[in-house]
Amino acid sequence: MSIAVARNVMGFRQPVGLDKLFKEASRVPYLAKYLREIVPKLGYPDYYEFGPPSELKKAANVNVMYPVGGGIYIHVYTPPEGSKTGYRRYVAIEPPKPPRELVEAVEIKIAELIDET
Repeated sequence: MSIAVARNVMGFRQPVGLDKLFKEASRVPYLAKYLREIVPKLGYPDYYEFGPPSELKKAANVNVMYPVGGGIYIHVYTPPEGSKTGYRRYVAIEPPKPPRELVEAVEIKIAELIDET
């Protein structure tokens, strides 16, 4: 959904920081992929560049996202169906990990360099 469409829906509260969230998603493909998966279920989260405000700690229902550095984002939300424990869900959205074969090849090369010294 584009920003223009989102703003024109009757009774729709535009999420906090939606423009910034769209900007982030346009440059971070794995964030955009995550949003495509969760928005139909939860709607767009409020986006806080510098972490959520403290008053949200006691809010009954939340749907917020914020960056924590290193390309990692945290999504905190209250499940629409509720939860058995009554707790919110916390999801870390991280960059994709390299293939295991690549990691092993790099480790072997590093070990070879260490042996040579």
